[in-house]
Amino acid sequence: MFWTITALVAGYIAAIFTWPTLRAWASNARASTASLRDKASALYGKIKMFVGS
Repeated sequence: MFWTITALVAGYIAAIFTWPTLRAWASNARASTASLRDKASALYGKIKMFVGS
């Protein structure tokens, strides 16, 4: 029982310290995805203009 409670408390403490890092990583991933989507859209427009379809 002692080890279970110790593991739960340690997990809770680890979550408190890692949450800001994980949230920042997720936010950065969303921004990167949006940037890549914009670049792909611009490239698609250039290709469409070049092909003439």
